[in-house]
Amino acid sequence: MEILRRNEKRELLQKITVAVGKCLERWNSDKGWTDIEISRQTGVPTNRLAEYKGFARHGRAVSEKHLLALIEKGFVTVEQLRQEAAKEGGLSEREESFLDGIAAVESESLRAKILRARRAGIDVEKLLEDAMKRE
Repeated sequence: MEILRRNEKRELLQKITVAVGKCLERWNSDKGWTDIEISRQTGVPTNRLAEYKGFARHGRAVSEKHLLALIEKGFVTVEQLRQEAAKEGGLSEREESFLDGIAAVESESLRAKILRARRAGIDVEKLLEDAMKRE
């Protein structure tokens, strides 16, 4: 993972806050989750969630801590961040490398969920195979 200087990290977080806000809005509108429910899952205060969704109005960029919590709990993906950043002019090589490091949180979270499901007696491989057949 690339270590960004403080000003570089601030710029990156500002770039991706719009994507974070859009992801949160989709969870609200498409999936019916409230900010309170997202906050309970992630530990991100509801007022911060609202500020991230209204970045243009509030100007508050997502913090690294909150970004990691949202990714870990599956509300935001690194791929969504990359796609949105591409629309806004893309990311530098150093920013891409930094996001690669953050993607490890996403992978660890998924591994932990798979392990919990297996411990609960769920056949994860069968679920995935069935899901892929439906596509």
